[in-house]
Amino acid sequence: MHRLTEKTENGIAVLKQPYECEDCGHLIWRLSDLGDGEPVSCLAQYEDTGFLPVQIRQIYDVLAKAVYPHNDRFKDYVDRYAVKHKITPEEALSHELVKQTCLMYMNVE
Repeated sequence: MHRLTEKTENGIAVLKQPYECEDCGHLIWRLSDLGDGEPVSCLAQYEDTGFLPVQIRQIYDVLAKAVYPHNDRFKDYVDRYAVKHKITPEEALSHELVKQTCLMYMNVE
């Protein structure tokens, strides 16, 4: 995988290629923290895993199917989602929104 970030001597994640600020013209190596952590650091953590996007999706597929029968709140969400979209729960488990929501329900319990 081609990395977009690298670590400085101090271990701080920065962009490999800076971009120029449209307002002041300075080179920018990092992005502002908008509340979920500094985006370049988050991207570096993802890159550090070595997983490709397709592999992450495969993990989500397995995870959602494994959690569904054991987490009552997630099961209820999937069942309601399936009824709303007129599909089976098995089909609902393949939808990206459902797979992402699975992670939220795992953190709640």
